[in-house]
Amino acid sequence: MSKKTATITFHWATNYGGVLQAYALQKALEGLGVETEIIDFVPRRVRFMIVADNLLKRRFGEFKKERSIRAFRRSHLKLSKRRYRSTHALLSAADEYGAVIAGSDQVWNYSFITSYGKRPMLSYFLDFTADGVKRLSYAASFGANKMPADYADMVKPLIDRFAAVSVREDTGLDIMRGMGVEAELVCDPTALLSAEDYARIAAKGEGGAYVCSYIIQSGQHTAYEIERLAARKTGLPINRIKDSYGIPEWLGSIRGAELIVTNSFHGVMLSLIFGRPFIAVPVEGKDMNARIQNVLRELGQTHRILSSADPERVEELVKEGLDKAAVNAGLERLRAGGMEFLRKNLLG
Repeated sequence: MSKKTATITFHWATNYGGVLQAYALQKALEGLGVETEIIDFVPRRVRFMIVADNLLKRRFGEFKKERSIRAFRRSHLKLSKRRYRSTHALLSAADEYGAVIAGSDQVWNYSFITSYGKRPMLSYFLDFTADGVKRLSYAASFGANKMPADYADMVKPLIDRFAAVSVREDTGLDIMRGMGVEAELVCDPTALLSAEDYARIAAKGEGGAYVCSYIIQSGQHTAYEIERLAARKTGLPINRIKDSYGIPEWLGSIRGAELIVTNSFHGVMLSLIFGRPFIAVPVEGKDMNARIQNVLRELGQTHRILSSADPERVEELVKEGLDKAAVNAGLERLRAGGMEFLRKNLLG
């Protein structure tokens, strides 16, 4: 019997998009007939520092969100029987799988890899896998436009062991080229599933018509100004995503909205997949906007990005609606490209 294909990613994050991309990649692999599971690698030190930071900054809502998201992980993610809490423990899984996929999410983020211990955590570069295991990345991200030279020198020998590399942003392609590595640009795993796939796991949305607001990070003044403008222009109440929401409630809130205002990549992605009109707002004070720009450029929707609270532009987007046929055609193109990468590298 052939061995399973595993993925290693940030399925443990208290983040709707992070958990949903892990779920979507799992379902896409199953759709290809691949036996798969997610390696339940939950680095103890990382979790401890995140919890400590939430307590220090009094972000108690994160604990409510984690409880809600945990229920989805347990019921919908196929995790390895063993939970690995350290890079050393992962070595016991060295030859357990026939193939291992790193990604998606910012699994190659320099700050993350180098900030949680005396030694860099290179597990997401698959340093724990044995010879003979096929190594792939799917839509991996560095989370930055550039990479320090010493970091590139450190990780290139590991990336050179990959059978195939794919990233999710143009900036990732540039980084790979700078390292002399051939890579492909593929869509985020959430785009591999259809609106019908997500509707099966979505909760019933809020009653009546509303503007859904999903704004991440602190200090997002422009996003909240645009939220208020959108409510005024539509005459609809605002439904803000609550900390108590799990994945089904999050999906249901987006699916049932008349308009979504968001600075979240996955907020944008699910708006596109469900065919709901949206306004995308760049995240202020963070270098987090490349992937939103990438996917909207691919789908011809960059005009839906607003970087200022312009009442006329908000009104235009409210009246315009969304060209569902064009968006669906674009999503199908992205989906086909992503599935072909997985098919040729796992089944070819």
